[in-house]
Amino acid sequence: MANAYLGRGVNYKAMGDTLRAVRYYFKSHQVYSDNGINASQPLINLGNTYLGLKKLDSAEFYVQKGIELAEESKSYTQLQHGYATLAMLEEAKGNFEKSLEYYKIRQSYQDSIFTENVSDRIAEYQIAYQTEKAEKDKLIEQQKRTEAELKVQERNKWIYGICGALVVTLLLFLLVIQQRAKKAQEEKNKAVLEEREKGLEAVFEATEEERKRIAKDLHDGVG
Repeated sequence: MANAYLGRGVNYKAMGDTLRAVRYYFKSHQVYSDNGINASQPLINLGNTYLGLKKLDSAEFYVQKGIELAEESKSYTQLQHGYATLAMLEEAKGNFEKSLEYYKIRQSYQDSIFTENVSDRIAEYQIAYQTEKAEKDKLIEQQKRTEAELKVQERNKWIYGICGALVVTLLLFLLVIQQRAKKAQEEKNKAVLEEREKGLEAVFEATEEERKRIAKDLHDGVG
């Protein structure tokens, strides 16, 4: 609400309605004070407005109060505006030496504001640089992890492929051995059968020869 009142005061002053501007500056200062906020801008704006109304005593009173608050809060911008108003006020009084002194003070605060702004900008750049560097390092680290994972996956593929080939080769080898063993057993069984058949034929032939011999002997004995 205080900022809203302050904004209205600035707008009315820009439109030339100084009475309403003064009213809203007072309202803004009151709200700031009620909330325990040390706000110098409404007071300095009041002093500047009274200066425009040629009420020099009121202008000096409120500007001085505003400067005191600005010094407490180290508000260089408001101090610059306050001393600029005092310089114009002393010039209106004809105190040109005092006016020049206030202009110099105002310039010193303007230089402080510039230095502070530069420092803030440098700090912002440093933070931005550090943030960008951290993000870039994070991306590089993530890329390294991804590349490492891909290498592991590629290595695993080779390992699985080699293991698979070895298993297939072993199975084929076992199959060949099994086929050879089976063939050898079949040949062995065949040889055994052939030997048995030869043995039976030999027995049969021997039995036949013996039968013929006995028959011959019987025939010779009868004759």
